[in-house]
Amino acid sequence: MEKSNIYKSLLLIIVFFLYTVLIKSSPSILKVVLDLGIIILAIFLLKDELKESAYEFKKRKGKFILSIFLGFVAILVLQALTGVLFEMFFKITSPSGEAQAALFKSAPLYLCFSMLLFSPIVEELTFRGAFHKIIQNKVLYTLISSILYGALYVLFVSTESMSYLFIISYSLVAIVYPIIYLKTKSIYAPMLLHLIQNAFAILMMM
Repeated sequence: MEKSNIYKSLLLIIVFFLYTVLIKSSPSILKVVLDLGIIILAIFLLKDELKESAYEFKKRKGKFILSIFLGFVAILVLQALTGVLFEMFFKITSPSGEAQAALFKSAPLYLCFSMLLFSPIVEELTFRGAFHKIIQNKVLYTLISSILYGALYVLFVSTESMSYLFIISYSLVAIVYPIIYLKTKSIYAPMLLHLIQNAFAILMMM
């Protein structure tokens, strides 16, 4: 593993987390510009990963499509199970889901941009691509990237302590992404899976 790739990956992770923590303003032209800047930066920093992944996709198209289909089914099942259990035992619903529904009403175009472009590209390049460059052990990589991803989707959208239980739910769902990535050896697989999952979520809000 080249040190330059590790440094680039670390830079992307730092920038992404700083952006997530510091930029909490409502949708605006400035926020869209910043989002586009992060997308361009992520693609630039991990352009070698994208090139290698394109080669792997060409070699394993059949496995690629099957993995995405199975991953999507697994995510739906996990989301349904955890959603029912949390509502049954704790009487709480997903804080991220509530935030997305509210944004869909107030700024539907920005929500679509965020869920269909920003998240599939930036989040996958950060949590699946960059983390894998830094953490070589597959088990540790899967667990750490998934837990941090799950925490991201809860900690910055809710201040209620009970909602933090959803970190478990989101982390379980997030485990599907690194598994798909490791299986296909292509970052495009979790990207496309993320896109399909988010598109499905938007359709459910309509």
